[in-house]
Amino acid sequence: MFTDGSSRLLLILASLADADRHGYAIKNDIVQRSSGDVRLGSTTLYRLLGRLLDEGLIEESAARPVAHLDDERRRYYRDTAAGRRALAAELKRLGTVEKFLFRIEPTDPRVFAAALAAAGLLASAMPARRAGQSIRYKRLGVTEN
Repeated sequence: MFTDGSSRLLLILASLADADRHGYAIKNDIVQRSSGDVRLGSTTLYRLLGRLLDEGLIEESAARPVAHLDDERRRYYRDTAAGRRALAAELKRLGTVEKFLFRIEPTDPRVFAAALAAAGLLASAMPARRAGQSIRYKRLGVTEN
């Protein structure tokens, strides 16, 4: 499911694990959960929602909020049993990776970055960069120049 390194799919599933949401609410939830570090554009979000729908990990929800709080144009989404299983499996895998990574003595950021890349985490975490730009992994304390 997440072998392509798309942590964004995981974030969408995590958002829907708490409540049914429409696209804009999912975007806002992800921004809030990531303290502003992750912001999905509308095109990216709806492409990923389409992928999750196609894979049966989410579905459109027929439930709607009360009429005065709703906009009839919104499509609400909820996770499926398969989506909850996929989320649980990925969180378990990431927990195992995290345990492994924190056993590594990060004296050399390149060693730590290689471990992240081997775990499939570095590629999805690395933004495009220009020459001379630094990438900082705040949570992991890694800097790559």
